[in-house]
Amino acid sequence: MKKQLILLFVAVTCFTAQGIAQLSFGPIAGVNYSTLKTNYENSEDEPDPNDPSSGIGFHLGGVVNYGLTESGGLRTGLIFSQRGVTDTFSFEFTILDVTTKTEVETKAKYNYLEIPVMFFKNFGESITFFIGPQASLLMGAKYTSESSTSVGGTTTTETSTLDGDDAKDGLSGVTIDGVVGAQINLASGLNVGLRYGMGLTPVNDEFTDIAKSKFGVAALSVGFTL
Repeated sequence: MKKQLILLFVAVTCFTAQGIAQLSFGPIAGVNYSTLKTNYENSEDEPDPNDPSSGIGFHLGGVVNYGLTESGGLRTGLIFSQRGVTDTFSFEFTILDVTTKTEVETKAKYNYLEIPVMFFKNFGESITFFIGPQASLLMGAKYTSESSTSVGGTTTTETSTLDGDDAKDGLSGVTIDGVVGAQINLASGLNVGLRYGMGLTPVNDEFTDIAKSKFGVAALSVGFTL
């Protein structure tokens, strides 16, 4: 599935580049602010509170714009995107006047190759709006968990890491997002853009009858149009 999507992107790029004169492309890079929200099918299974995990990541890649009209067209590209989220929880109990408190912080990093296929509309020469679907291909994942336990004033800390193929177990290889955004175009060729991608399909491909986790990613980019 991943190879088919990449080959489709290459084929569309080559075909369109031959048939359309208004072609522009360039690199983009920037930061991501990601949230990962889990919705439960049965409200009795949902924890309270059910706050989304969130965190900072980055993206780097290139986009291609195909002018279909004087003021609009099709935008695609290949973008490596790291979506990082952090989740924390704690609990404590007391037995025989001895209090035990445990705090756990889990950091997760999900690496995706994003392939957007969006329609764009220019308003003058300075502002561009775009909207459309995006396929996100899972390239890797890593989890780091640190737990701190305090018993009667004595604290111990443990750290564990999970990465490689084991970290991708239970995750969907391809997810679909809906993306909307805008960018400001400068005369020098530089552009500054902001887009938001909302997960339309779940990140997990196991236990989806119980719960579904979906990403929301706000991305601030700086690019250059050639």
